[in-house]
Amino acid sequence: MLGDPTPRRGKRQLRKRRRERRTMAWLRGFYAAIAAALALATNAVATDVLNFPEHAKNGQLWAMVQAQNSMLFTTQAPELWFKQKLDHFAPDSEQSGPNATFQQRYYEVNTFWKSPDGPVILYIGGEGALKNAPQGFVQELAKLFGAKILALEHRFYGNSVPQNDLSVENLKYLRVEQALADLKHFKEAYQANNMPVGVDNKWIAIGGSYPGALSAWFRIAYPNTTVASLSSSGVVQPIYKFHQFDEQVAIAAGEKCANVLRATTAKFEEEIKGGNETAVKSLLGAENLSDADFFYMLADAAAMAVQYGHKNVLCDHMVAASEQKTALTEAFANFTIQMYGKDFGNGCFYDTTCLSHDTWRWADVRSWRWQKCYQLAYFQVAPETGSLRSKLVDLDYHELQCKTVFGDVVNPSKGVKEITKLYGGNKPHGHKIYFSNGADDPWQRASVDKTLEDDEIANLAKCDLCGHCGDLGSNPDVPDPLKAQRAEIIKYLTQWLKEADGVSDAADQSIQDVPAMQTVAQDTLAVDSYRSTPLVLVPIVFAFIVLMAVLHVDAVRDANTQNRYQRIRNISRSVRELRFVACDTSQHSSGLRTFFRKNYEELKMLNPNTPFIYREADEMEPFVYARYDWGNEKQVFVHNKNDKEITEVLRGLVEFGKTLPKSPESDILVAAPIIDAAKGEAAYEPLNLTWDGKTVRRNPEFDIPLAEALKDDSRE
Repeated sequence: MLGDPTPRRGKRQLRKRRRERRTMAWLRGFYAAIAAALALATNAVATDVLNFPEHAKNGQLWAMVQAQNSMLFTTQAPELWFKQKLDHFAPDSEQSGPNATFQQRYYEVNTFWKSPDGPVILYIGGEGALKNAPQGFVQELAKLFGAKILALEHRFYGNSVPQNDLSVENLKYLRVEQALADLKHFKEAYQANNMPVGVDNKWIAIGGSYPGALSAWFRIAYPNTTVASLSSSGVVQPIYKFHQFDEQVAIAAGEKCANVLRATTAKFEEEIKGGNETAVKSLLGAENLSDADFFYMLADAAAMAVQYGHKNVLCDHMVAASEQKTALTEAFANFTIQMYGKDFGNGCFYDTTCLSHDTWRWADVRSWRWQKCYQLAYFQVAPETGSLRSKLVDLDYHELQCKTVFGDVVNPSKGVKEITKLYGGNKPHGHKIYFSNGADDPWQRASVDKTLEDDEIANLAKCDLCGHCGDLGSNPDVPDPLKAQRAEIIKYLTQWLKEADGVSDAADQSIQDVPAMQTVAQDTLAVDSYRSTPLVLVPIVFAFIVLMAVLHVDAVRDANTQNRYQRIRNISRSVRELRFVACDTSQHSSGLRTFFRKNYEELKMLNPNTPFIYREADEMEPFVYARYDWGNEKQVFVHNKNDKEITEVLRGLVEFGKTLPKSPESDILVAAPIIDAAKGEAAYEPLNLTWDGKTVRRNPEFDIPLAEALKDDSRE
């Protein structure tokens, strides 16, 4: 059942409901067609959605990954803040003042925490915004171990940018050493201030990709802070000249597909050299990219399909185009736009000129490029022979980009040597670390490829379509090697936890002794078996109250409620993200602060597909920002506006969004109320909806007072 269980009134509502059913039937068919094309890849690996590149989230690949993982989402974990030191290595005399600290975002999940002395999983954020706590295998581990989950956003990413300043002078505080010290300081402060006195909780660090490297380096830099680490696709070996990346992409793709990709690159080069530069770049909306930036983007588009376990989609499409004598340039452009969205090639990610600007809107992009240029490199370059990418993408290209964007302060070759010396590269100097990789993942060449010690375990899931961070995903229908990898992870983490507790018999446990992990039930009303009997009754009574509210909804719903229903539905469908930015020292932002205080609870209850962000910063002109489908956005400054005027601004942003094209995803993830929420959030909890027998999304079906304010300004 997809929709509102409330009885329909009149023929008009009945016709409307039938139209909605027809629409949803069409959408199911639409997604079924995509699923048929991606079926093998989707079943093979479920990548961790928290590691998916932000600039590639507007196409079918992200929609499939999100749809597959959406059944795991519970409520949005609460967004919490930690006062973090900017420079952990500065003298004590410099550790005070307004700019000596910054607010670092983190999330907390206590759903599976069994006892006050239970373990803590520290999930490490990486080169992108951390918008929720981890799902999938991390939650399965938390349930198995009875663990609390804490997820810490990386400095200079997402909403954890010190002073919203991405200047070179401030980016000097974005170093691996500082990020590791962040983890240590956060762990120690949380343990001291938030855990029971006298309890020594055992902490496990988990990360994927670059955070996978951090999880290993954390064990090396601060071995007494955690008892174990899982390094999923952990790129612990910084590489200055990373030609092995393309070599692995070619191996994974297979000879036939690799040859077509080489021919495609050659055809793009031929068109550009022949004077058709504008025409061929416009196929991907990338007219503003330099030739080298353009070819880097093309190589990335092919590599990402392989990296995330979807090489079949790429290869089937391109090989068919080659055999049918279809223009390879157009075929590849169509594939890229379908998979990653029409804005994949025209954003800031591949544009050297754009990266030179330090606006905080490009925090994730500019920050990651800084880390590569300053310490890590991972410069993907064309191999000497058999290259899939253009020879324009060489070391000179990467070095010139670094100097253009950041100046002479960066020295990537030196940075790679220093990090390798500090932490050991692909032979790290650590203990009780598990390194997991997938056979198709090109990043495996920067990871640990073999077991080094009894407590430094490496496991490569040797299976077709097993890609980047595949073990952290949520899909239980995966190849046997990936199942065995997950089981072995459980085995060793269990062993290391027991050893930390002084139990020595854990080493005798075989993989066969570890129970097969099933997908964690994510119903927000679910109760784990470890809970006591009286606590079990609480959610049952709670569910009964909600059910009674649903059954009696007609008695409390009136015409105004229906109007509010339509308004909040429009918010959810029109706006993908809201930001409210105020100046923390100016009276010009008082209206915005008042608006936020009045409406915080309502904003928190918006469709999870419409997250909101509130932040205060020094010397910032207050504004409200909205992001819509397909990369559309709008920003309105609210200097000296009162809270009612800001409500008008929000209404205008909603109305503007209704004029824009919608993606299929936004039509599926719509909000529709099932109860009157006059009693507020404390009285009712949203339920999960099912679609074709599967829980596909958290049901955000609240009707909220903010919608009434948007309709007629009735809020005082």
